[in-house]
Amino acid sequence: MRNGLGCDAAAKGLRLHVRATDVWVHSDPVLLHRILLNLVSNAIRYTDNGAVLVACRPGRQAGSVRIEVRDSGVGIAPADHDQIFQEFHQVNNPQRDRTKGLGVGLAIVQRCCRLLNTPITVRSALGCGACFSLTLARVASQNTALRADVGAETLANELVGLRVLVVDDDPLGCEALAGLLASWGCRVTAVHGLQDALAQCQRGQWPDLIVSDFRLADAQNGVTLVHVLRERAGRPIAACVISGDTDTKVVQQVQAAGLVLLGKPVRPAKLRGLLRHLVREHVD
Repeated sequence: MRNGLGCDAAAKGLRLHVRATDVWVHSDPVLLHRILLNLVSNAIRYTDNGAVLVACRPGRQAGSVRIEVRDSGVGIAPADHDQIFQEFHQVNNPQRDRTKGLGVGLAIVQRCCRLLNTPITVRSALGCGACFSLTLARVASQNTALRADVGAETLANELVGLRVLVVDDDPLGCEALAGLLASWGCRVTAVHGLQDALAQCQRGQWPDLIVSDFRLADAQNGVTLVHVLRERAGRPIAACVISGDTDTKVVQQVQAAGLVLLGKPVRPAKLRGLLRHLVREHVD
């Protein structure tokens, strides 16, 4: 983080401080790293004087810690705090670059946080800089963390090289989920609908497993998509469906198709366990 972003900060005459800590947390390293890169990059972009600080502090709840990204930038009006995580949202602040805005980077951050089930908060006011905080579960020691990760590492090894087709018409959600799967060693192809999925498969890129959002564009859904792809492939490709919809009709439709439904936000450990189960089931 320090090398590339440190150069960006230095080019603007800013100080980038990454405070060392011996605290260990339990999370997905790739997604957490990406979240912090986006937050620090965003802080540097909207800070003209002063510094950007990355630090770890005790959380308010027992067993938790906060990773904070603080800057001395122009700040964000309290009225905009609920909107800044929306895609392409442009903060109404004449000191910011209106051609770039805050939207895309922070929208990706929020998607990743939801996948990790990691809360993110912002404290800021105009002219007072900003502080973005992530709340994470603390692991007591390095050895404890390593023992906790043994099972996850073994499980992840089973997914290395697995060809996974991710289908989601939300570009940011699709990108975040694809990034999570790629961090486990999966060979991921991400598409936004049935036609894109068929085009990939017709080029000979048939997946070992399909992870599809339930609601897709053009009145399509993940259940129909899985059925069509299985029919074209001539085999029961392993698959699961993800949805934030708790409608009983959705649940019944997914279950009737013999598929597993995962609720949003998806917990990485649960998704990883399900993928292993589905792969083993179809191999056996």
